[in-house]
Amino acid sequence: MTQTENILTVAHVNEHGQMTLPEEYLRNHSPTPDSAFLLVQVGDSLVLMPEETALNELSELVQEAMVRHGVSINDLIAATMAARAEIVRREFGDLIESAP
Repeated sequence: MTQTENILTVAHVNEHGQMTLPEEYLRNHSPTPDSAFLLVQVGDSLVLMPEETALNELSELVQEAMVRHGVSINDLIAATMAARAEIVRREFGDLIESAP
């Protein structure tokens, strides 16, 4: 973002609940008619961000954390499988093990 860009813009919602993005945003970010956005509630506010941007940022944070803690993809998959098995055991007990 350059210093000449506004960081605060107003968008309006019409009677159908649709939001119109300001021309400045459309010019600077070039969303397409198929663009998806995330709405994140922060207190009483809503933060609107392009879905791709949010997913890329989240992916980078996860990758950095994995590298920092020495966790591989295989470690992550194994931990996910173990957590899933624990949830099933907790929810259904030994029913699955004792099934004929």
